[in-house]
Amino acid sequence: MSLDACNLCHRVHELPGPCPREPPTREEVSALNTLPLSEEDLELLEGGKPIPEGEPELLGLYRLLRVIGEGGMARVYLAQHTKLGRICAIKRLHSSHFEDHITVGRFLAEARAVSGIRHPNLVGIYDVIEQPDEVCLVMEYLDGRDLGQILRDKGPLTPDRAALLCAQACDGLAAVHARGIVHRDIKPDNLFLAKEANGRERVKLLDFGVARLREDNAARGFKTKTGQTVGTPQYMSPEQATASDLDARSDIYMMGVALFELVTGRPPFRGAGYGEVMLMHVNDAPPTPSSVRPGLPRWIEDVILRCLDKSVERRYQSARELALALRREVTAEVTLPVERMAISRGWSSRPWLLVLGGALGVAGLAGVAYLVLGHPHAETHAQTIVEQRPPPPPVMAPPPVVVPPPVEPTPSTIKLHVIAVPAGSAVRVGGELRCLAPCDVELPAEATAPVEVLASAPGFLDEKRLVDVASPPEELRLTLRRDARPPR
Repeated sequence: MSLDACNLCHRVHELPGPCPREPPTREEVSALNTLPLSEEDLELLEGGKPIPEGEPELLGLYRLLRVIGEGGMARVYLAQHTKLGRICAIKRLHSSHFEDHITVGRFLAEARAVSGIRHPNLVGIYDVIEQPDEVCLVMEYLDGRDLGQILRDKGPLTPDRAALLCAQACDGLAAVHARGIVHRDIKPDNLFLAKEANGRERVKLLDFGVARLREDNAARGFKTKTGQTVGTPQYMSPEQATASDLDARSDIYMMGVALFELVTGRPPFRGAGYGEVMLMHVNDAPPTPSSVRPGLPRWIEDVILRCLDKSVERRYQSARELALALRREVTAEVTLPVERMAISRGWSSRPWLLVLGGALGVAGLAGVAYLVLGHPHAETHAQTIVEQRPPPPPVMAPPPVVVPPPVEPTPSTIKLHVIAVPAGSAVRVGGELRCLAPCDVELPAEATAPVEVLASAPGFLDEKRLVDVASPPEELRLTLRRDARPPR
């Protein structure tokens, strides 16, 4: 027997003989890599499981260190680039799927979908390893847990926390939609709560394996040409369950289902099988979240139910609009100090700020009046100031110039500037969503009847005005009132 470095595990043991395949120690891993692991990177080795017997330790230029996750389609490894020393995650397709070209295509679609999009709320994909016996994605390593696991371990989240986390996911979703991609599999398991180096938490949107471009009509809906189900029936939108054309508003519905589950602990529809659940998404009205978890605030219930509307036209029309709605009521971390004080005392911040501002204004005017009128020598000072002021120079009026009015064609539309309180309210003209206030909207100049302009926001009562296009105002101000009705 001889002692030498094993070609399989790179450790020294008696040869010939079986390789023990034990996980290397920190010191051994540091010595084996071209670039040593930092102390921060070495902490990553404590998680996961040892690599199973018979699996390679090297995939291309990446050394596999631990198994950190596994699903029906793939296994995920903690890995390190042997030349750059970068820590990453490698998602390796199970060999049993190699002959299924549709599964392989879905797996690689994840790389094509997001590799060109850089956004802090999307998982980064660095590389693809595609060989006859290997199909892998090299991805950003994320330290943390998905929201589905957190939900199963700790139960429902508070409404404010769930809203803020889903708003982050919507930020990433908006970047995806801007590229014409529909995710089609939004659920808590695909919302990963990652810990950053500075200790802050950030949601990352995962798993684009079933994503499709909007214009891709060859594999629309929830079935492929072979009838294979893609997506998760418990979260499917009505149009996805009926194999209809999809757009970004389908993802809005699924985000509403995920938010429902995060705040109540269960999805809105539960049935004996996937087919029954899918029919519920198509036909049944969702239960109110407060009927599942009493005491939920009215504002988040309104947001969820609008996401779950069967009509795509009545849902939020973009991920950005949904993110604004989710952040509107959670203002304690992003408002001014005076507003934080008002919130901590249980006041509604905006009305009290107006009262405070008015009180300060009245006090200021009273002080000026006292200095000018109430002071014993105020009259003398005022008279002295008037006497010392030089007379104004004479103003010569210019001769009138008569300019004929230009002949302009009659415009087909009239622009109207809309300002709404609170900012970010959805503005609709004739029932059609146009923009988020403040913004400019176009009114049809040929309209013979007044045009309805309506502003709406979660937690507020709708405010509408009828605008006469024959004499429209320069700007339209709409102030929404808080909805004082008790939560359902």
